[in-house]
Amino acid sequence: MGCGNASSIALAKQQFHRIDTALFIGLSPKVGVLVTNYGKHLIVQFDDVEELRKSFHQELDSLRERVVRLGASVVEAIPRATAALLDGDLEGADFLVQADDEIDARTIDIEDACFQQLALQSPVAGDLRQLVSIIKIVGELERSADLAVNICKAARRIYGHDLDP
Repeated sequence: MGCGNASSIALAKQQFHRIDTALFIGLSPKVGVLVTNYGKHLIVQFDDVEELRKSFHQELDSLRERVVRLGASVVEAIPRATAALLDGDLEGADFLVQADDEIDARTIDIEDACFQQLALQSPVAGDLRQLVSIIKIVGELERSADLAVNICKAARRIYGHDLDP
């Protein structure tokens, strides 16, 4: 065990080298125990309670930005899928089908980050609602991207057939 100023988790990283995940257990408003993923403990003292949550709020901001970027990708995919269907653009359809793997991976990354924040930070009130909303939104975005892929697959199946208006 060590004692340090928690204005920097770098102290914990210096003492325990490879901290991937850590859980903070507050003992009082100014003192707590940082439990690492390797089971080691570090007693930390906080000069400012807000510093404890600063990284959590930065992660929330990052998650919101990632959801916006994911949403923009999906919004772009929908008219492209429609155009591939109406114009018989097989190349565009194939591009969207392949791009869906990236959207699926980004969705999983965002959901995993949300679950990690839920597990490690124990958010309440507005923070909890934000994380739950992000999880639900990315699921819906991923489903919308899958529907765009279904349109592209249909475009490939009907390629060469005339459609009545």
